[in-house]
Amino acid sequence: MEESVFKNLRFRTITFLIYLIFDLSNSFSAYTPFPKSKSTLGPSLRIRVEKNLPKFSVSGIDLKRTLHLSKNKALFGGQKKIVFNCKKALKSSQGLDRKTLLASIESPTGFISLMRDRYQGRLLVFSSFRKKGCDVVHDTFMESYISSLLAKEMNESWPSEALKAQAVAARTYAYALWVQKIKRKKRYSFHLDSSEFHQVSGDFFDITNKTFNLTRSTRGMVLMTKGGKIVPAFYHAKCGGRTLTPKTVWGDYTKGYKSKKCSFCHSHGKKSWSSKVSKERIISFIKGNQKRKKKVKGTLRLVPNNYEDLSMRYYIGDDLFVVDKVSLRKAFGRKILPSHYFQGKVTKKNFLFKGRGRGHGVGMCQLGALHLAQKGWNYKKILRYYYPNLVIRTIY
Repeated sequence: MEESVFKNLRFRTITFLIYLIFDLSNSFSAYTPFPKSKSTLGPSLRIRVEKNLPKFSVSGIDLKRTLHLSKNKALFGGQKKIVFNCKKALKSSQGLDRKTLLASIESPTGFISLMRDRYQGRLLVFSSFRKKGCDVVHDTFMESYISSLLAKEMNESWPSEALKAQAVAARTYAYALWVQKIKRKKRYSFHLDSSEFHQVSGDFFDITNKTFNLTRSTRGMVLMTKGGKIVPAFYHAKCGGRTLTPKTVWGDYTKGYKSKKCSFCHSHGKKSWSSKVSKERIISFIKGNQKRKKKVKGTLRLVPNNYEDLSMRYYIGDDLFVVDKVSLRKAFGRKILPSHYFQGKVTKKNFLFKGRGRGHGVGMCQLGALHLAQKGWNYKKILRYYYPNLVIRTIY
């Protein structure tokens, strides 16, 4: 135990010294979508790590704090803690929008603590949506971001080849969103959100020897179409039997995707799930979802269905309604419908759902990737299976 702690501490110290070589104050605007330089850490990214905070604190050694509206700069020698009262400050401010940079905090050590989390790089404070608090954004680099993400989006104990596949997919997703925002030439406070809405990233202590080395071994690798275009590489926890395409789930055509059969995840994670909704809620949803204006009355009946159907067919009286599963999941939420891979059954009082899988089902199935890595597949073969129309390219 003591030896492993010492090794981990030594690793973090070496990592810190390596990262100090680079200028952590570089802004994302200094980069082009395809950097010409062979930067070790890739482009600079802004990751929103907290949102709508009414009050928060940061701490560190020799902190440098800049208040951008008043152009006030201050140095805090030694170990210090700074408290930001956003709610109070925003009440007295006029003419702010949700993208206004309020403050930036950095330390010559390269490390800053935001409440319980520690980050490497700068922290930026922006006014949040509707000005109800502050958003805190971590200004970091692509490769540092991927290193902290691996243990959050997958389990660090998983085989290296599964984690490398995750690193390439996550880097591709982040790079695609970064390029999109650069090309739009609008002012953005952040490129990605650290949440399930985009990708869940960690802090400095989520970077381990393993995640650091696996990120380094795939440095700069992304998935592209054969025509050289980077598209977001979506992934999810467990497909349940078949992956889906972005068009099926979100209605947006994205190049490079193809629905794939996937039985690999069946032996991992929760085998199935079930939930129920009252018949009244289902009938209310169906009526509210219909385009026709005529009144509908009668008993709810369901046409026999299976997991792989993309829609469900209902009768209310003599009227037939076809409702796609994506709409059902949007309406009833992920707690009731954890995936799109389910079937239904009508009882006297309720509508029963039974399904498999977890997540939107698009792109790489993470538990499927785990199984394939355990069987000896390398990360390139795993990625080729889940993204058959995309190719791996190294862009920096």
